[in-house]
Amino acid sequence: MKGEDRKMNFDEALEAIRSEAPAPEEISASAERAWQKIEQAYAEPGFTAAAETLRNCTDFRELLAERDAGTITA
Repeated sequence: MKGEDRKMNFDEALEAIRSEAPAPEEISASAERAWQKIEQAYAEPGFTAAAETLRNCTDFRELLAERDAGTITA
């Protein structure tokens, strides 16, 4: 078989990827992994404190200044 015969048309390859639906088990497993990462982030005291104190652009800019100064906490 020649190389040209083995090559799939790029548009056909994209369509094959787009039309492929993940199995329900894969979706559930992915959702579970995402939720675990969210729970881990919220378990860290620094994360929840920062999330609770960022209310506006000024709060965010203060964090950037701390980052630039090398004094930002986790």
